[in-house]
Amino acid sequence: MDRVKSKSEIRQQFLKKIIFYSAGIIPVIGCSVWLFSSPNVLGAMPDNKKGSIEVIQPTTNDESLMVRARATPKKTVYLDLTEGGTVKELHVEQGTFVEKGQQLVSLENSSLELEVIAREAQVEEQLNNLRNTRIAMEQDALNIEREITDLEYELEVLTSQLKRARSMHQSGYLSEQELDELEAESGHLNRRLEIAYERKSTNQELRKTQLVQLEQSAKNLTRNLELARDNLNSLRVTASTSGYISSFDIKQGEYISRGERIGQIDDLNDVRLLAEINEYYLREVKKGLSATVDIDGEKHSAKLIKIQPQIEDGMFTAEFELKSDFDSQLRRGQSVNLTIRFGEPKEYLKVSDRALRGVEGQYWVLVQGKDGQLEKRTVSVKRLEDGYWEVLSGLRKSERVVLDKSDS
Repeated sequence: MDRVKSKSEIRQQFLKKIIFYSAGIIPVIGCSVWLFSSPNVLGAMPDNKKGSIEVIQPTTNDESLMVRARATPKKTVYLDLTEGGTVKELHVEQGTFVEKGQQLVSLENSSLELEVIAREAQVEEQLNNLRNTRIAMEQDALNIEREITDLEYELEVLTSQLKRARSMHQSGYLSEQELDELEAESGHLNRRLEIAYERKSTNQELRKTQLVQLEQSAKNLTRNLELARDNLNSLRVTASTSGYISSFDIKQGEYISRGERIGQIDDLNDVRLLAEINEYYLREVKKGLSATVDIDGEKHSAKLIKIQPQIEDGMFTAEFELKSDFDSQLRRGQSVNLTIRFGEPKEYLKVSDRALRGVEGQYWVLVQGKDGQLEKRTVSVKRLEDGYWEVLSGLRKSERVVLDKSDS
């Protein structure tokens, strides 16, 4: 027969059970609290959550940007007609290289030819009139000189006669009236000679002025004649510089008006490269930057010389100059790869965007230690291209990070 236990005995047995169970539960709770209360250590990665592992390795950033650039010549000469006409003959084809002075096309204009012939006749007539005027002036000067010579001679003879007449008058062989007539004649010759001298002086001054005017008129007429002939010669269109001819799309028999542009000549010895660049790089792209151009598999150096101020559709234009000893084989509008260097190459760490977790500005990664344990670590990153980020802080070289299993 069982004995009824007292209250003190029941209380002692209950306390013993509590102590027994507590001895096994407390260590488990303690371990759990230590494990899950740590913000970094997460334990080993479960098999069903395992993803790829990326090893953080340094890479080199050359601080460059590759864009497409198109070639354009620095110097372009446009072919504008000074006189219109019908295309008689084409001497070159579009895209060919022409030398300075080489004939490109022959035009014909019958009305212009007749006009030039008429103008030549008119100019020749005016030049003949000028020559006749000059001859007349020379003849007038000679006549005055002859008159002065004759008067001087007559005065010299009369002076000798007057001297003898005065001697004869004193001796009584010559009357007073005859002496007075000789003296009056002498005075008349002197006055005529003075007038001739004045005419000569005045004529010389006028002749000098008129000769200058005649010479200038002759030059103007000759220049007009040359211009008329040049207009006729302009029907033979020639290259004013050496280069490649383009936009030369005319046909034989076609009539082309005065002032119309028939083509252009590109001097490809000095080529510029125009690159369209996203406005995102406007602050980084500055005058003087170096660049590398890939032309037919060869690398050539270039320099940024001008940035056009306007921005269209989010793009701005930069102009690059190739080095001076570059033998260009580029054509207008040809595109090439151009790499702009913003600075010296530098080494940095990068991480895939699949390793990043969290939200923008609060990214973190799972770092796997050598013992396989995972650590949650906050990182600071900067976006790159092709799905990678530059590590600014939080990771070291050769550390292993866990990638998301998803490919997205």
